[in-house]
Amino acid sequence: MNSRTLVTLLLSFILMSCSQSPEENQQTDFENLPIMDIELISEFDQAGDYFFQHLNYMTEVLSNGDILLNDREGAFVIQINTKGELVNLVARQGNGPGEVQDPQSIQMVNDSTLLIVDQRRMKIIKKTLDSSEIDEFTVPQGDASRVNEAYATSDPNILSVQWFDYSALRDSNAEPVTRISSYNTVSEEFISDLRYPGKIMALLLSESGQPRGAAPVPFAPELLYDYSQDKTDLHVFWPEDSEIAVLDPIQLDTIRTIPINLPSESISAAERDSLEEEYRPEYWESVEELLPDEKVPANKMIIDPQNRIWLKLTLQSDFQEWIVLDQTGSPEFRVRFPAVGMVTHISDQHIGFRADDHLFALYSLAE
Repeated sequence: MNSRTLVTLLLSFILMSCSQSPEENQQTDFENLPIMDIELISEFDQAGDYFFQHLNYMTEVLSNGDILLNDREGAFVIQINTKGELVNLVARQGNGPGEVQDPQSIQMVNDSTLLIVDQRRMKIIKKTLDSSEIDEFTVPQGDASRVNEAYATSDPNILSVQWFDYSALRDSNAEPVTRISSYNTVSEEFISDLRYPGKIMALLLSESGQPRGAAPVPFAPELLYDYSQDKTDLHVFWPEDSEIAVLDPIQLDTIRTIPINLPSESISAAERDSLEEEYRPEYWESVEELLPDEKVPANKMIIDPQNRIWLKLTLQSDFQEWIVLDQTGSPEFRVRFPAVGMVTHISDQHIGFRADDHLFALYSLAE
């Protein structure tokens, strides 16, 4: 074999190898992953005399399997069992200690204590489920930001706080920001601060150019984050990156990174047509202009009790596709949920699923 022929063969081999991108290889890996079936345990739209009006997007689970659920419009936090039966009224509507007006988010401190962010009262409420102990905190907030969620850390005096920044909703020239801080409730000082770009919003402008409305842009990047259930790790994922950063929730320093390579795809013509139907005409023009050419690969992340990473993929499908990774980033299996609705928790006993504003369901992984 002469040297010219050898070079030609080598070039051909290199070109063939390069023609299979990592994304294509990962797509094949995803398609070949085992699918874990799910089984419906129960579904309900009320608990006792509490009818669900606007269920929030995350739920919490006690060690006995009971669920803590907050309804923002009804302004209550309740404890229910897996049959949907009312066990305990944790927080009722009101302005007194431990009462709520708009329970924006709930997060467990431990099996007997809860953190509630009340958006309307602008307070973080720390209370036991039996209301025997109640503390309320007001975290200093800026002119264009408010506390959105509050999480316990390994230090009982320090909270991890996620902010909602609405400066970009007031000023079309402002850049949206996602911010996470750690805050000492005793010294009333911020310890660390982390900032990422915020979710892109399509603004509806008045004739004078001032924002008078906004709509989220689907498939655009936004920060995904969740805390390990032992409260020692904060997982942060910017979906345009190829790794998940694991941070110390107090100092917000990077402990390690987890390399991942998720399948991604472009927005199809059918998806564009479907999106257009979901938006009011005055918003659609702005939304369409900001749509990315390629969808972010994932738009939700949950860390389960085994520290597995659950990522909700944006692949076009008749189902809601989730991929489950171990702490090295290796895919283990995938799970399919109903296309409409959202996963609200993943526990050892069950998986919470908010079917809509009024209907809540519990699923389990089939054995």
